[in-house]
Amino acid sequence: MKHHCHLHVAIQTDSLHRVTGKLADMLISRSHQVLEKETKSLYLVETTTKVDTMTAKLSINHQISRKKGQPLYMQVVDVIRSHLTEAVWKPGDELPSFDKLASELGVSRITIRDAISILSDEGLLVSTRGRGTIVTEKSRGHRRFRLETTFEELVSTLRTDHTDLTTLELSRGPLPSGFRGSPVGEYQSIKRIHVRDDLRYCVIKIHIATSLYDQEKDLFLSSLALPIFAEKFADHVHRMTQKMKFGKCDVTTSQLLGYPAGDPVAFAWRSLTNDKDEIIYAAEITYRADIVEIDLDLFSR
Repeated sequence: MKHHCHLHVAIQTDSLHRVTGKLADMLISRSHQVLEKETKSLYLVETTTKVDTMTAKLSINHQISRKKGQPLYMQVVDVIRSHLTEAVWKPGDELPSFDKLASELGVSRITIRDAISILSDEGLLVSTRGRGTIVTEKSRGHRRFRLETTFEELVSTLRTDHTDLTTLELSRGPLPSGFRGSPVGEYQSIKRIHVRDDLRYCVIKIHIATSLYDQEKDLFLSSLALPIFAEKFADHVHRMTQKMKFGKCDVTTSQLLGYPAGDPVAFAWRSLTNDKDEIIYAAEITYRADIVEIDLDLFSR
């Protein structure tokens, strides 16, 4: 009898263990589901808040105006590029949707699409199926162009710098005023854009005395001018002068460089003169201020 009773108790205890175990498993499973659901909710709230904050900065810091001379899609390009430059959006980040950007900036979805297309062509953004528009590694920035202060150093920099040239116009005529030295006869003028690492970093208009230009026409049309003077006409170069000032980018230059109108630029006027103080080369240059740097030795010896 005692044995039977003991066996009965054992059976009840085992059943209780099984029931308790199942109940515990159910509770644990349910807890995991609730925790997972709550975690996902928290994650979604945090992500949504981040996107809203990023988008809000667009409308607060940048105003799109139909009264400006600049097209709306280029203004949007400026806004987005500014956020990439300032690392508000970093490589790997997903931009807000076209609809969200259009709503925040007060423009059409087509305007947003056109702006994104331009920045995608520049390699700063990429559109991927399922993820939207993503910021690329290329948005991290570009190498700066060191603007040397002597003829020899500037030529040395240009010789090793891989710059592509995009010619905009050719003309012949007198030299514009504003350069140090005396004009001599007629000048060949070449206006072009300098491009490095796919970045249009300056607009330049050079003026070369035709007596020298005609001797190396093909070379001047296809290459940077100063290294040509150093290699072919070194005996003509007696002095180089350069003056600079800083200002704001105008609409025309903005469109040529793909650089925000109103952002800072550096203007340079450069000239080479011979031993008679006659100008044999002159250049009017507009640099993007975010890409150029000047390093001066101010120590007096």
